[in-house]
Amino acid sequence: MKLVTQFIEAARFLTRVPLPYSSQKVVAFSEAFWMFPVVGALIGTFSGGLFWVALVIGLPSFLTAVIAVGGTIILTGALHEDGLGDVADGFGGGKTREQKLNIMRDSRVGSYGVLCLALMVAARLGVLMALIDIYTPLATLMFLMAGAAVSRAAMVGIVSHLPPARVDGLAASLSPSHANTMLTYAVALAIALVAVLPVLTVLSAAMAVITAVVATILFAVLALRQIGGQTGDVAGAAQQIAEISFLMAVVALI
Repeated sequence: MKLVTQFIEAARFLTRVPLPYSSQKVVAFSEAFWMFPVVGALIGTFSGGLFWVALVIGLPSFLTAVIAVGGTIILTGALHEDGLGDVADGFGGGKTREQKLNIMRDSRVGSYGVLCLALMVAARLGVLMALIDIYTPLATLMFLMAGAAVSRAAMVGIVSHLPPARVDGLAASLSPSHANTMLTYAVALAIALVAVLPVLTVLSAAMAVITAVVATILFAVLALRQIGGQTGDVAGAAQQIAEISFLMAVVALI
């Protein structure tokens, strides 16, 4: 039952699915981190399923991509997009660390956030349209599953390896164990490889994963320089960056 509770905790946080609360003793939230890639894979499967259905009923490539991206945003409640927009506004609009953190906490969206989100959505649409021209719908579904799993592990990596930038907030209260973090990475890697190896070579699959890892590390360094650590918004932005990096690498490795 503990595994079920951990899955529910992860899914309740990462999606807007109205899951029931477990009758069992509530686990520490950080204990559920290793389930993030599992939930991510299901989110990617949902997006890929919408993608497949849209193609089957004969919708054009652009509308197919819009439905797949839009469905994911609805399922997750734009959780990660919100983080990316806040980070863009904070890093771009603040001069001092304190100003950046205050801007990130502000619920209003500025020009940096709007432009960053527009570019991210455009990139996701472009990647999906490129995949339509080259791969089967099933292969694209598998890529989306793998990218979603790897990118949720990137969130855990940010929280695990960067110090909290604030003394309050959810991110400051989390302290995942080293074993849990390593298990998260292992689960994400296993899902990614099982998903893409039927389509890509081992080298191409490894390069796609490495691209996502490198992009996450570079973003982590940026967050350290900008605000001295991580917040929930930083973790959400890392998910977006890792996922698009993975998918863009898949397209580039064709």
